[in-house]
Amino acid sequence: MQNYSTLFFMVLHGVCGLIFLTSYLQLNKSQPWLTWTLKLYVAVGIVSSIIAISLQMHLLMAWIAFSFVSLTTLIMILVALVNLARSVDARYLLLAVSCSMLGLLASALSVWGVIPYTFWGFHGAEVGVVFEAMILATVLAYRLRNIERERITAQYLATHDLLTRLHNRRAFEDIAGQYLQQAENHNKPVSFIMMDIDHFKAINDNYGHHVGDQALNHIAVLLSHQQRKGDILARWGGEEIAILLPDTTLSHAIQYAEELRSLLEHNPLTVESKQIQITASFGVASGINHMDGHLDSLFRDADKRLYIAKANGRNQVAPTLDSSISA
Repeated sequence: MQNYSTLFFMVLHGVCGLIFLTSYLQLNKSQPWLTWTLKLYVAVGIVSSIIAISLQMHLLMAWIAFSFVSLTTLIMILVALVNLARSVDARYLLLAVSCSMLGLLASALSVWGVIPYTFWGFHGAEVGVVFEAMILATVLAYRLRNIERERITAQYLATHDLLTRLHNRRAFEDIAGQYLQQAENHNKPVSFIMMDIDHFKAINDNYGHHVGDQALNHIAVLLSHQQRKGDILARWGGEEIAILLPDTTLSHAIQYAEELRSLLEHNPLTVESKQIQITASFGVASGINHMDGHLDSLFRDADKRLYIAKANGRNQVAPTLDSSISA
């Protein structure tokens, strides 16, 4: 094992380098024929090494190991050169492998006496491998960071409305379902507010859809600043916004909705030095037990009361706090 382990690990190092090369440059997709060629080359290197070790032919194993590592380095450089135009990553691979090759060359020339024998010359191969690893590790770190960034972006796009940056309806329903289950298990109240912007079509018709988009964004910002910890806001669709209020009774939800209504009324949208008055109507519902706490049931109740608020003149909350107390 002492006689052959170092040589065998040299071959194994080359094999791992080729596996990394195939995955790093995604050769199985762009150049499948090359991938199969490299697999055959790897198989030949491993089988010939096993045969040499089994026959205890140390000189043959040494020749195989050094030849395999040298040829593997050249293959990696050639593959990187071929793929320079196809992949930016090939440039970093070429730089990294070049460091390893130069270090290996320095060690070989130092041992053969071609260049003066020095400590750094003798250990050039090790230094080259270290630089190779550092370069590739840095590149992989950036690649992993970009992959994670893309994953987070994709997750955000799947759960949020791009215009208002609020949750979309699907994400709202998923999160609300968890909150409602907790409310049911602990017998706690939960309230639901359905909000609709008054005369939103008139804003689009009079000022343009781009101003309508600004109005939606303006309202979302105001609501987000007023959002309490634990509340869930979502763009339900069009000009409707839904708000789930965990651990909130009906009377407190009505009071909160009234605060939101007043906030919108007293903060008009300013566009090109023009102030556009924006108001909204609110429908509020609340439930404690399983049936009343269902999101569908809460939505239906809040939606009915929303249309009552709109039918009674808009810019109001239904039910009112007084009617809720008397009821």
